Amino acid sequence: MNNTHVITLVKIHNKTGATVTYFTNKDFSGALAPQSKYPAQIENGEYDLFEHEGPAGDNAGSCGAVVYSVTNKDGKASHWMLSWSNPTGENYKVFTEITGQGHYKPNPNDPIWHNVHAELSKSGTTSSSDWNGCHSSMTSIRSNDVPNRVDVDATVTLATAKA
Repeated sequence: MNNTHVITLVKIHNKTGATVTYFTNKDFSGALAPQSKYPAQIENGEYDLFEHEGPAGDNAGSCGAVVYSVTNKDGKASHWMLSWSNPTGENYKVFTEITGQGHYKPNPNDPIWHNVHAELSKSGTTSSSDWNGCHSSMTSIRSNDVPNRVDVDATVTLATAKA
């Protein structure tokens, strides 16, 4: 990596009691780093990470969202949406939201993504969401050892999940 990119390192901790599964993602600006991928699944008690990057300058930066799914004890899927914004020369932000299955669409042009981006732009360096016994939280800090990088920690929990 060099200083011509803005980098967001996202680490997702799974404390749901079940496996969380990748559902979809949206890039508002930037994309996954070439050596990175969204984890397909994250087992309970584990964490995984990915790097998202964007070009520096013109406030482009790294801005995106990823959605993971887990089934609760009643057999219903919940979706965790985790989003970040790391623009060049501006404040970095995170926003998370939990909903039922079907709220977030794989279509990158679906209006839901406009709503997510609007909420993200109003948020700050921390965010949390609670819904039907589900909880997600996110924090973001500027990296001390890598220029132009923001480190994002996300945790997803569920009171009782179906294994």
